[in-house]
Amino acid sequence: MKNTSSNSTFRKSTQLPPLSADLEGLAVSLGILAGNVSPEQWEFLKIFRSNLRSIAERVAALECNLEISHE
Repeated sequence: MKNTSSNSTFRKSTQLPPLSADLEGLAVSLGILAGNVSPEQWEFLKIFRSNLRSIAERVAALECNLEISHE
């Protein structure tokens, strides 16, 4: 009997989360440093988080417009 499962099904089930979600997750993760760093360091980290979120939004827009071939 022939195996009816295809490689494309496997690829879809093992697909990584979008890069934009990874970037947003990194920005959120920086929040755990709140209260553990000086106020000056926290101000820097807030700017860094904001920049990461902006990049995540731009990447999300690109991800919506591009279809990446996994072959």
